[in-house]
Amino acid sequence: MQNRHLEQKLRSAVHKTAPDALDNILAACDAQRDTVIAMPPRRRRNMPARILAVAAMLAIVIGVSAGTGLLRFPGAEQPAAPVAGQVDSIIELDVNPSIELQVSRDERVLSATALNTDAEAILDGMDLQNATLDVAINALIGSMLKNGYISDLQNSILVTVENDDRARGEELQQRLVDEIGALLSASSVEPAVLSQTVGTADETVQQMMDTYGISQGKASLIIGIMAQNPQLLERNLVGLSINELNLLAASGSGATGVSSTGTASDKAYIGEQKARELALAATGVAEADTTWLNVELDADDGRMVYEVEFGTASAEYETDLDARTGEIVKNESEYYHTPVNPVTPSGTEGSSNGDIGRDAALATALAHAGLAEADVYSVKIEFDYDDGRGKYDVEFESGRTEYEYEIDAATGDILDVDIDWDD
Repeated sequence: MQNRHLEQKLRSAVHKTAPDALDNILAACDAQRDTVIAMPPRRRRNMPARILAVAAMLAIVIGVSAGTGLLRFPGAEQPAAPVAGQVDSIIELDVNPSIELQVSRDERVLSATALNTDAEAILDGMDLQNATLDVAINALIGSMLKNGYISDLQNSILVTVENDDRARGEELQQRLVDEIGALLSASSVEPAVLSQTVGTADETVQQMMDTYGISQGKASLIIGIMAQNPQLLERNLVGLSINELNLLAASGSGATGVSSTGTASDKAYIGEQKARELALAATGVAEADTTWLNVELDADDGRMVYEVEFGTASAEYETDLDARTGEIVKNESEYYHTPVNPVTPSGTEGSSNGDIGRDAALATALAHAGLAEADVYSVKIEFDYDDGRGKYDVEFESGRTEYEYEIDAATGDILDVDIDWDD
């Protein structure tokens, strides 16, 4: 019951206990005008029972809690009421926009903060203060859908709940996952929701937050992914969206401490089959000649790549391609060296497509070093791109000397030489 309703009932009760007798009193005054009336001695009288009842009601009203609206009856033990406006939970929503909601115990939004530039566009014009949490979530998801941050091309969202009461935090986490999943499904987007309940950020999480300017939720997710996929590097992950992180988690062993529902969309990418075809074409290797082949998603300098690795009877190859465009990011090979006869660059494998070939690259390096093939060991030949130009990195050792050459793959010119004598 609201306070104003109590006031109305009290006003009505008081009115009934003191009826309006003003007209009768005035009439009696007119009849005895100019007459002296003897006043009897004052006597103490007991308070009418109805007045006592009203007073009792007033006493109860004094016990009403302004913060909760609950009646406090004398002698009844009541739990301590939460302080009005006190933060009970902190909720972070990460897509690429990152938004923080501070929420009271009764799930009213106390503040909504944009944690990055994209989030400022999501919150633009919104006043979520004192809105219920479900209304705020509806508004924020709607804005992300409208602005294209959530779509069938990138359908992942990370929900992070921070609460000192872990059981309450986990209960709230699950409700938010269910609600967001329903909202996305209603908008014809297959939901992929990552969620976690956390406490106050520890030193590792806080350092990542401070270094890269990301939310606690995203930092915790990245640490959880690296715990399951140690080959992934922090610096390559912090610039990725939540959908990209979700794809990486799914391609590995998940993320420690993070729950996942649904499947992250990879519709914006060229796909594993296309990546395989482009990698084989870039190296001039027929798939029939491969002895093994593996394709997986990876991250490189803040972008998603397909890492295609395969081997033949004579070499191993690694080709990284931009997952969205198919552009070759890295193309390396390691040649299993077998004895070859020195040849000139114009007559070696690959000359038909402007590539002198590995044998010619090795022969050029050996000729420059003044060594015979029988004089060297630990031979390593890799093909790579540098500023759009193909080159061979040729390394070998002779005695206590190490040789490293860069050979232009098209012309056979020596681009760089590094000779290290071991004293």
